[in-house]
Amino acid sequence: MPILIGFVFQFVQIPLLLSQSIPLRLVPLVESNAMAPTIQAPDEDPFEDIARFLTDPLLLNEASREELQQLHFLSDSQIDLILMHRRALGPLLHLNELQGIPGFDPDLIRQLASYVRVLPPGAFREKYPLSLVGLTQDFLCRITGILTGPSGPASTEWAGSRQRFLLWHRMQSKNWQAGWLLEKDPGETLLRKGRPPVDHGGFHFFWRGNDLIKTLALGDFTVNLGQGLLHWQSMAFGKSAEMSWIKRQGPVLRPHRSSGEINFHRGVAATMGWKPLSLTFFLSSRSLSGRVRYDSSGIALGVSSISTSGYHRRLSEIQDRNALRQYTAGARLSMRYRTFELSLNTVRYYFSLPLLRNGEPRHVADIQGRAWSNSSVDFSFTRKNVHGFGEGALAANGSGAFLLGLIVTPAEGVDLFALVRKSGTKYRALYANAFAESSAVQNEQGFYVGVTLRPRAKIRVDAYADHYVFPWLRFRANAPTAGADYLVQIEYRPNKRTALLIRYRFERKWEAADPYGDSSQVVAFDGNTRKGWRSQFSVQFSSRCSMRTRVEWLAVEPSLHYFGQGIPLPSDHGFLYYADLLFNRLYAGADLLLRYQFFDTNNYESRIYSLSPDLRPGFGIGAFHGRGHQIWLGLDKALKNNVLISLLGQLRYGGGTLQSRELRLQLRLKLH
Repeated sequence: MPILIGFVFQFVQIPLLLSQSIPLRLVPLVESNAMAPTIQAPDEDPFEDIARFLTDPLLLNEASREELQQLHFLSDSQIDLILMHRRALGPLLHLNELQGIPGFDPDLIRQLASYVRVLPPGAFREKYPLSLVGLTQDFLCRITGILTGPSGPASTEWAGSRQRFLLWHRMQSKNWQAGWLLEKDPGETLLRKGRPPVDHGGFHFFWRGNDLIKTLALGDFTVNLGQGLLHWQSMAFGKSAEMSWIKRQGPVLRPHRSSGEINFHRGVAATMGWKPLSLTFFLSSRSLSGRVRYDSSGIALGVSSISTSGYHRRLSEIQDRNALRQYTAGARLSMRYRTFELSLNTVRYYFSLPLLRNGEPRHVADIQGRAWSNSSVDFSFTRKNVHGFGEGALAANGSGAFLLGLIVTPAEGVDLFALVRKSGTKYRALYANAFAESSAVQNEQGFYVGVTLRPRAKIRVDAYADHYVFPWLRFRANAPTAGADYLVQIEYRPNKRTALLIRYRFERKWEAADPYGDSSQVVAFDGNTRKGWRSQFSVQFSSRCSMRTRVEWLAVEPSLHYFGQGIPLPSDHGFLYYADLLFNRLYAGADLLLRYQFFDTNNYESRIYSLSPDLRPGFGIGAFHGRGHQIWLGLDKALKNNVLISLLGQLRYGGGTLQSRELRLQLRLKLH
């Protein structure tokens, strides 16, 4: 289904260092996944790759399925329909010919126009040199945490300074890319005797070909299989108004270029293809940080927990660094016939030390021992205006999980979505990231339906309902629970420069606990009800100036009874407002961003998530609670010799005093 132009304009630097807005409806997707443990590192924009197509447009008549997936604008069903159209009717003669394909409305075609070209087969491509022999290089040096404020983090136990340092070098051509990265988080050491020179480093080499070997990855890479029940390491989104993202879609192998220290493999991977078959395999060996448990004689019994923070600041974190070695081997065998694809997946892990279970009842089925494995089968197909997909998975302990989804376009301007899912109470997978209410793919059953309506060219309505059940214990719940989630969103675009969005969301999740700390009783109650309103407005005054603003209100209403006592509890409320002004080439070729934000919430339960300004590439997500004012000032200036300097300053006030301040600096050099 088409991803329409969002109200937010995200400025991403293109190779010629010209500011260009990429109109992706990205902000709500990222914010919806703010609490997931698989969020990307704040220095990697997963959509940055498409900026290359602004100067090296993708040739739509020659692009393969994998190349079309790099656009991110298109769903798998739309890619299937483009390929079917090319097979049946031959090459496209003009981009507007896409209007004859279901799901391609004028808004989507206008959005694609900046990134693709329609040329006759074999036409000379002198206009697009990167498609031939071009090579780009990208150097980046970033320092954050400069001038931290009086109420910064309590870092008396930290081994290093508060600053974060990031350095990378990337090279890329049409068929390959390579690069290295060095990074130090706040509190970690840098160039200190007796410790590693830098806390984290990485290298990647990635090659795409058209012969027997389709893809080759060396160093750091990510693997994405099926619908995420088994294994998914790249960014994936949760529930949001953009319902076409309920399906996990993207390349099986991708280079890992960010400083994220958890969701990637280190080793070798390749994809080989023999029509209609393809085989992907990967081998990995890497170190993980974890808490080692010893017996009375000092012999290591195993690892009781694996750290996912990536921080090695305090003595305990430094001692846990690289305590566990993980070896991984996996394979994917796929068969494709026209738009139908069927795949078999398997992954096996081996650990240098046994994994130990937590003693709590909800962890009774967690992975233990030195080895673990998962297998799955997944499929997808497109038949006229129907796109179906699904996956069934099995864990080493015999527990299973499945997911089935359907996307239908019954009429012009109408898209329907349905998804049913079930993961067993004992199902476990190390890198699972499927569509679910919970952040972990386990102990959940649910049914999701949604609809997108475009009754007029300027109006879009999105709505969904999701009902789910947790049959076993969960965090803060010692009995089976359930919940429901509803959303309605209306977007109005009177013209290309103006957009208004209004959203209402209602969620109720049952909870279970022991009253007054009495573990002999378990009382289930209907928990908290969360109601939220959001209104957003954006306008582009000219090619050099635009504005965006948001108002959001949230109410958290507890159950009318408290453990059956009938005692009403007070509601919690949250409010957030921000306004952005963005100037493109305001003075001497500089780009300027100014944001003012005010928030007022009762407590952490009524927190509001918001995408915050950050150095690009990358993004920041804040959980705002309490009461305060914040100001961001960002400046991007292109210097001579393709050098871009970026500054971002942030001030936070609360209670009439300065609570925090920070300055971030980045230098970036791009060569062609």
